[in-house]
Formats: sequence, structure tokens, C-alpha cells
Amino acid sequence: MLPMDKLGVSAPYYKSYVIRNNKRVTIEQRVRALQATEYNMFSFPADLLCLDFLSDSGTTSMTDRQWAAMFLGDEAYGRNRGYYLLLEAFRDIFERGDSPKNAINMILTGEEDIDVLLDQLYLCNYEGGFVNGGIFHKIDNYLEQDKKDISYGLIAGIEYKLNPRLKCKVSGRYEKYKFLPEDINRKTYGAYGEIYYMLTKNANMSVSYNYTRGVSRIDTDDYWDNIIAVQVNVTF
Repeated sequence: MLPMDKLGVSAPYYKSYVIRNNKRVTIEQRVRALQATEYNMFSFPADLLCLDFLSDSGTTSMTDRQWAAMFLGDEAYGRNRGYYLLLEAFRDIFERGDSPKNAINMILTGEEDIDVLLDQLYLCNYEGGFVNGGIFHKIDNYLEQDKKDISYGLIAGIEYKLNPRLKCKVSGRYEKYKFLPEDINRKTYGAYGEIYYMLTKNANMSVSYNYTRGVSRIDTDDYWDNIIAVQVNVTF
């Protein structure tokens, strides 16, 4: 027998803890079920499937960590532990960078000090970041605050007629927005260019380019657009 290294097969790196036996269903039986349920995937008996890709519960055996997570899970329909941990995970990824809070460690280590849980997880107030929290996550409190949106900007352009059939247009714009009480600033820059040509008395065409750049103090809100459009108009 050849050794494993010569077979070109690596050693198994996982163990299957649980298996579920599938029913032995023939093609004819599946066709019968398909026709009877009018090919509706939500009506087809999942018990007749080998792999259920409509399920959100997975199609293979689970790892020991996944099983452990099920026992540690909080299935309360209100604000369970997973809700707070999800918000903290978002803040770790999008706000804290190289200094994550790793709030899940408090749950994994079985933190029992209620004051610690209240101060560091359940009652933390966050405002102005990727995910608000605490009092700033309450709609009533948000509506009670003085909201004010301030915007100003400048748009300038020029249109030049090259000949009776051909003309071009160029413009630029700058806009600045300030949202209170969030104190979020956003700037938008843009440029636009268009060439317009009259083909006949009843038909014309144009080619345009539109560039937009949005910048704010939240990196995930930054964006840019490059749009090229070709348009033909015919009047009857």
C-alpha cells in the first residue's frame, strides 16, 4: 500500500460529529412529488431531498464550536446577548480597527458581574459612528433632539454652440452637507460634460459623462460614480 504522501491526499483536518441518514428516494418518486406540488420549492417535502439548499440551517455536519454555540445561544426574541454582540462586532470591524473590544469574550468566559455587563455591553451609549447604541438607538430620543440639516454649494457651467448642429456643455459642482445632531459632514464634488448633435429636424443624439465624488468622515460613506451615457431622441 502506498503511503499517504505519495497518494497526493492530505490528512483529514476535521471530524464529523453527527450524521443524518437520507431516505432512499427514486427519481420517479421525486418527479411525482414535483408534479404534485406544481414545482413549488416551498411545497416540496424537504424529507425527500439529499441536499436542501433552501434551508438556512446548513447541509453538512456541524463542528464542535457550532454545537457549543447552540448551547450558549440566547433565543430570546427581545434584545438577547447576540444582538449586543453583533453590534459590538460591527463596531470592532468598522470603527475600532486594530483595537477591537471583543465583547464576545465576556460571554464566552461566563462574566457574572452584572455591573460589568451593564457598563460594558448592555447599556453603552454610542453616537456618530457606524452603529448608534444606548439612548441614541431609541427612536423617541432621536426625534426629541433638535434636527437640522444644513447644505450649501456652487454649480457653474458653460454651454457653447460650435455650429448650428453641434453644441457642447461643461459644468462642475460642489456641495456640502451638515447633519445635526449627528454632526456628520459630507462633501460632494462633480463634473459633467455633454456633446449634443442635431442629426435632422426631428432627431438628435448626445454623448455625456458625469463624475461624482462623495467624501465624509465615515470611510464607508465615501463613494464615486463614473457614468457615460449615449442618448438618441426622435420626434414624430
